[in-house]
Amino acid sequence: MIPSSSNTRNTLSILHQVPEGHVGVYWRGGALLKTIPEPGFHLKMPLITQYEPVLVTLQTDLVRDIPCGTKGGMMINFEKIEVVNRLRKQHVYETMVCIMTTHGFMTRFIMKSISFAALIHFNKFI
Repeated sequence: MIPSSSNTRNTLSILHQVPEGHVGVYWRGGALLKTIPEPGFHLKMPLITQYEPVLVTLQTDLVRDIPCGTKGGMMINFEKIEVVNRLRKQHVYETMVCIMTTHGFMTRFIMKSISFAALIHFNKFI
C-alpha cells in the first residue's frame, strides 16, 4: 500500500492535514510506519515520507455482481451488497499490515483492498 509517486503535492509537502474522521498512515522508504496521527496538522519529511488519510468513521461500501456457489452446487448472483463498516483507530496499523501481506501486492488506497477482502470473506460463508 505504498502511495503512488504521482501525488507530487503529498511527496513534496512538509506540512499536511489529517482530516476530521480520519487518521494518517505514513510510509518511509516503502516501509509502513507505526505512527498513526490523529486529525490536525502534522509535519513529515518531504520526498522520504509519504502520507495517506484513512477513514475511521462509519462508511458504506458497495460491492456489485457477486457470484456465489451453494453447497448443493447451485450458483447465485447477488446484484449488489452494501457493507457498512468502521475501522477502529487502534486497529489501523494491524489492518494495513494484514492487507499488505495477505494480498501480496500494494495499492494506493485501502478501500479497494478492504472491499476485495470483504468479498473474499463473504464468499467463504455461502
